[in-house]
Amino acid sequence: LALDLIETSSMIANLSILTAFFKYSLVNFEESEGKTLLIIEEPEISLHPKTQVALMEIFAELPKYGIKLIVTSHSDFMMDKLSNMILEGKVDADTVGSYHMVMGEKGSYDAGDMKAAKDGIPDKNFVEISEKLYEERIDIYNQLNEENATTEYNKK
Repeated sequence: LALDLIETSSMIANLSILTAFFKYSLVNFEESEGKTLLIIEEPEISLHPKTQVALMEIFAELPKYGIKLIVTSHSDFMMDKLSNMILEGKVDADTVGSYHMVMGEKGSYDAGDMKAAKDGIPDKNFVEISEKLYEERIDIYNQLNEENATTEYNKK
């Protein structure tokens, strides 16, 4: 089956570019002598979490082919997989740069709280918003419980 990229899903369109790069770059990896730099912005877009994890596993193999990789991502799934691979010893923490970029008065800067180490990468990426959503859910549950208790009380 042959389709134009415009006729495919977003996932296929996004991954096809990477697939083509891998296919044609890895064929000549001996010639690159470690001089290939691949920069990818948010590769997780339109990907199911399982696919994001599989993609990180592929990314971890690229240095074997002389490819250096810079990835920007908002995916906890990809970061957690990378962290697990570091913890397992499949990826050397000393070869990983992990930066938590935050906005300051003079522009964005590295908060310094997500450095890769032998025990993985601390998950500080979305703690604030995760906590806010959790607290919001608890408040909603409490409100619903109070309304149900009041309704039950008024029925008696």
